[in-house]
Amino acid sequence: MPSASAQWVKCAGSVTLQAGIPEEDSQASMEGTAAHWVCEQVLRSFIKPDAGILTSNDLIGKQAPNGVVIDEEMWDAAKIYVDDILEVCTRHGNMQGLRIEERVNMPEIHDDCWGTPDCGLYVPSANTLYVWDFKYGHGGVSAFENWQMICYTIGLLKKIVKEGDHPLQDYGINVVIRVVQPRCYDGKGSIREWLVPAVNLRGHLTILNQAASSAISVNAICVTGPQCKHCTGAHKCKALRDSTANVIDHSGDAIPAGMTEVALGYELDKLNAAAALIEIRKNALVVDAEYRIRNGSAVPGWNMVQGYGHNKWTDPSTAPAVIKMMTGVDVMAEPEMLTPSKAIALLKKSKVDPAVIAPFYKKPPTSLKLKVDDGSKARQIFSKGAF
Repeated sequence: MPSASAQWVKCAGSVTLQAGIPEEDSQASMEGTAAHWVCEQVLRSFIKPDAGILTSNDLIGKQAPNGVVIDEEMWDAAKIYVDDILEVCTRHGNMQGLRIEERVNMPEIHDDCWGTPDCGLYVPSANTLYVWDFKYGHGGVSAFENWQMICYTIGLLKKIVKEGDHPLQDYGINVVIRVVQPRCYDGKGSIREWLVPAVNLRGHLTILNQAASSAISVNAICVTGPQCKHCTGAHKCKALRDSTANVIDHSGDAIPAGMTEVALGYELDKLNAAAALIEIRKNALVVDAEYRIRNGSAVPGWNMVQGYGHNKWTDPSTAPAVIKMMTGVDVMAEPEMLTPSKAIALLKKSKVDPAVIAPFYKKPPTSLKLKVDDGSKARQIFSKGAF
């Protein structure tokens, strides 16, 4: 699939490695899906405005199909995406040519390769194809040589050229790839753009075609790199395991203290790459260990510990009056009540033992987290039995 092309272009073995592993929806991914739904609904309302153009009042507070409630941040992000598309449509006087979430096939890459670009627009008068991708996450995504977008571009070009013709023949078509990231704060702006003549993507198509063939081969191999970060099979990848093990255990000849600037820069680059791989491998194993412990297995040296959030009032509607009656201290701060932590600080300042309000708050449990088990907790429990 194009959405995983950044992985299988670099690591053909990742396709086999991830086969059969279901992708669990995180809160972030569910919010991203909901924000995409907002983008699609608003954009479609401009194409067919008879039913009315959707506004924030129509969507904020409503539920997306996946159950996530639409909030202002999602609306604001979607508006940046939609406004950019509308600006291009208005400039070229072409609104009805928009292709929104429309399936495209890419047999030039592989017979089974297909996907649904967020939005595409071909402007015949300018002989230009615009391809948009909306990203709701915080991590920066470059438009330049973006493999997913190149796949989508090839699929969209296939619909533009004559039936049977190759989409990357030199028709003089220019491509504008735009990645819209309203919540990425890396200083590069919300919209990243790559302008490229379609014919110049021939080399990229060759790479994609070869990578797709390798990915379904029985001899596909795994190659470590930044692509490992989003691989759901990282926890069982021998290449990643061996790569990180070599980083941890490698020893060699002593390196003289005096290094050239070239050698210094080279080693820093290697250490950065190694640190990233170790972090990826560790995160993958944490997920695997959590899953096993939750399902009754024991992982030596590790256990699951209940996490807790900040103190919360158990009954904020009655607590202020009762606390004021008991201590003479008013824990209300208009327009809302002080948090338990701030109330404790106020009581101490008023020379009142904060223990008196302990029954009125508690720490709500959060998710279980994997922690190192050094045996100290067990030793404490058994040591108490000796007295």
